[in-house]
Amino acid sequence: MRNFSKIISFVISLAFLFLILYSSILILAFGDENNNIKEIFKIDKYEIIGNNNEIDEKKFYVAGFNDMSNKILAIAPIVDINLKKQDKNYRLYFISITENPKIEKIDIPLFNIQQYIFYNNKLYLIGNNLTTLAALDLNKNSFDILTQVEIGKPSFRYFGLIWLENNSLFVPGYKMDEKQFSEDTFIYKLNIENNKVNFINTNFNLTKIEKEQKPIELVILNSEKIALLKQEIDKKNNKISLITIDKNYKIKEIETGDTFGGLAFSNNYLLYSFKQKNRILYSLYDFNNEQTFIKNEFNVPLMYPFISKNSNIIIFSNYNPKTNKMDTYLGKKDNNYKLNKIIEKADLGYIKVSKDGEYFLIFNIKGYLTLFKVN
Repeated sequence: MRNFSKIISFVISLAFLFLILYSSILILAFGDENNNIKEIFKIDKYEIIGNNNEIDEKKFYVAGFNDMSNKILAIAPIVDINLKKQDKNYRLYFISITENPKIEKIDIPLFNIQQYIFYNNKLYLIGNNLTTLAALDLNKNSFDILTQVEIGKPSFRYFGLIWLENNSLFVPGYKMDEKQFSEDTFIYKLNIENNKVNFINTNFNLTKIEKEQKPIELVILNSEKIALLKQEIDKKNNKISLITIDKNYKIKEIETGDTFGGLAFSNNYLLYSFKQKNRILYSLYDFNNEQTFIKNEFNVPLMYPFISKNSNIIIFSNYNPKTNKMDTYLGKKDNNYKLNKIIEKADLGYIKVSKDGEYFLIFNIKGYLTLFKVN
């Protein structure tokens, strides 16, 4: 396995990264006269998948919101032999964002899914162990394989990430020749016409950065810039540096700290928390204009950051190892991202935030999906 695949795993998730969060929910309002959030619905996973043996319920996963923020996507592998004989290997569930949610399901031939994105009334999926790009037409319910690795033919391998930038799709990955010899990993722009994919190399060499910087965590901000955490060790101290690198390999140090609680990003901002000496801080960095937008102090360690794509809301959590519980904090753009506690003493689970920042969901270890609206 290529070393870079271990590094890029930090960015899967978009959707499949920084997942450990909440369950048993107690809603609180702190610092405001009105509640910060409102529960829209709470449903058991069996209301979604039904009581049958067609799918592997232990691997049922709530992936996130669609681009219109009116549906939630959930996925599960199919185990029923008769369905698999029909080349149905994965089941997609579309859950409407309504007080009484409606559930649609579609079976597809991919045997695993690493990443997805909604774009132009299609759901693009990276799957089959990062070897395949497929598209589900949401208007026609038609499914097409766009690219896949074939032995003896030139092909492309993905790294579990796909994003939309300036109305175009981008992916990191590498090309292989017919003998499966590979190039370095670059960021590619995808031109897709009539289900044909043309890979356009942006010449942003991620393999070069991985070899030279040896990051402990890396996120791709866009096709022009990445951010990474790097361990700096000398005789006097041991610190972690947060830096950005552009496609011309210009390096800029943003922050240093003793520890970092993770990285999250939107279209323009990089969100992170860190400990600096005895201070706990969280910051929002504008990576287009290269300046720190906010830098606030807080009273407890913060982990697992989330930011909506329009950067209207941010979310952090605090984990208590003694109780094995977590608290959740929400900050809003119109309140200068001041954090308010919204969920207290929650069991482990995970959270997803809608693109417009109006909703977030929690899927807990007891199998309950709860949808909240941000007031």
